[in-house]
Amino acid sequence: MKRIFPLIFTAGAALAFLTPMELGDFWWHLSTGQWILTHGGLPAVDPFSITSIPGRDVSFVLRGFWLSQVLYAALHGAAGIKGIVALKAALFGLSFLVVARTARSLGLSSPMCYVISVPLLFVGTFYDESRPQTFSFLFFALLILILETGRQQRLGGPEAEGPMPRAWFALPPLMLLWANMHPGFVIGFALIGAYLAETAVVWAISRRKAPPRHVAGFVLLCLIGLGLSALNPNGLEALGITFNMLMTSIKGAASIHEHMPLKGFSEFTRQEGLQYAIVG
Repeated sequence: MKRIFPLIFTAGAALAFLTPMELGDFWWHLSTGQWILTHGGLPAVDPFSITSIPGRDVSFVLRGFWLSQVLYAALHGAAGIKGIVALKAALFGLSFLVVARTARSLGLSSPMCYVISVPLLFVGTFYDESRPQTFSFLFFALLILILETGRQQRLGGPEAEGPMPRAWFALPPLMLLWANMHPGFVIGFALIGAYLAETAVVWAISRRKAPPRHVAGFVLLCLIGLGLSALNPNGLEALGITFNMLMTSIKGAASIHEHMPLKGFSEFTRQEGLQYAIVG
């Protein structure tokens, strides 16, 4: 029953997200993925916008989702829109399973670790969309599980001399994949930094001369993961853009303008002379 229940929980969570899509920007992501596969490279300007201007639109947005866009295009070509919906449901189902497994690793009883995931599941239904952000939900949950694995070994607890957890070795490829799927990898960047800081503080307080090899291994794998996350078309530009967005929000100005009308977008970005065509 212990092995069957997680499968039942994951299947149930996935079924809750086996629903039609509503937001229209998925089709832009899909079309961009098809364009990338056709042309064998990333677009220099938005091929689907009549307001694209060379030099201005070689932008962060055009390059930040390329791998998820290619995946969407390939899956759509093989399984159609039903395949996209199934992928969305699977990503959400796996995300909640990972959350439950993390709670279990922290000492929560098997039934309770799934019970506490139910409210999160209901909250998640408010973001029931097939978008690249969905990958960030899963990767964020996986990263926390990886970082929480082997806490005793990392912080010098009773099991400090045990073998280095194999889960830690998944951290570098996870960050590399995440950085090319969605710019939300900056959250993982900050999370790894927080765990490294915690490790440094604990060992500094303990006043030990040198950390054991598995602590050094943890730090090394974290640093490799951070380094690999820069291997994406935007490099670490996402860090600066995210910081600027936060500062803009703190000042009370809008930071998300995807759904602005053209006139509002022109005023917000101070780009004069944007033209559009009316097809009738």
